Amino acid sequence: MNGQFADPENSAKEAELENRLNREFETPVNEFIEQVGFRTFVLSPLHIRQLTAYVSLLFHRSKARRSATQQQLDIAVESYTALLANQDQLSQIAGKWTLDIIGRGHPLLITAQNATAAVERKGQKAAGLGPASKYPITSICSQ
Repeated sequence: MNGQFADPENSAKEAELENRLNREFETPVNEFIEQVGFRTFVLSPLHIRQLTAYVSLLFHRSKARRSATQQQLDIAVESYTALLANQDQLSQIAGKWTLDIIGRGHPLLITAQNATAAVERKGQKAAGLGPASKYPITSICSQ
């Protein structure tokens, strides 16, 4: 799972688990999966057990990935919502952006409203609503 669920206390634990899953579930299926489409291939009861275990593994990994992704999404939405509620911080962001733009030779003033709109767009994108969404990020949190 690319370190997604790594144990921060023992990183070798995840590597050991991945090696075991690979050895017990993935490798046996990978040895015959390409042959399944051939007429000469006979799917044995052993193949069926191996394939069943492998599909189960994929299902649980997918479920775990979705759960982790949802948690990350919830954190992002919460962060964007907290930022939108903090006008002082939005004003500071607008000031920083204005200084950055002026530093690049463009005399442009970014307002707190501009910063709010940009944060809302980023929040909507993070929430999977896309840039064209008409829903404010604050309404996403109640879903």
